[in-house]
Amino acid sequence: MRVHVISDIEGVAGIVKWGQTGGADTDLFREGRVLYTEEINAAVRGQDVSAVKPYDPGRPCEIEIDFTSTDRVDEYRNRKGAQIVSPRTLVSRADDWWTAWSNFFF
Repeated sequence: MRVHVISDIEGVAGIVKWGQTGGADTDLFREGRVLYTEEINAAVRGQDVSAVKPYDPGRPCEIEIDFTSTDRVDEYRNRKGAQIVSPRTLVSRADDWWTAWSNFFF
């Protein structure tokens, strides 16, 4: 069995300050890397993963992306399946999750 772990530092336990997520080699960033590494290692050492059912978001699927600024939304204009619904919000709709994700990610 293979297990694919996907993580993002902004959601890690103990990450509460933007400086912990990147940038210069600061004490905050070093602290963030330690917290991130510990959480990933805990997931890898975790319980029997065969008991975990794959996540199924259902069908059809809609993914809404809320950008932090308006300048990013324009690069998704005219992409099949992706619709700009506000100056900072993009919605991708498809029959399944992977297609909805692919509409804006690739």
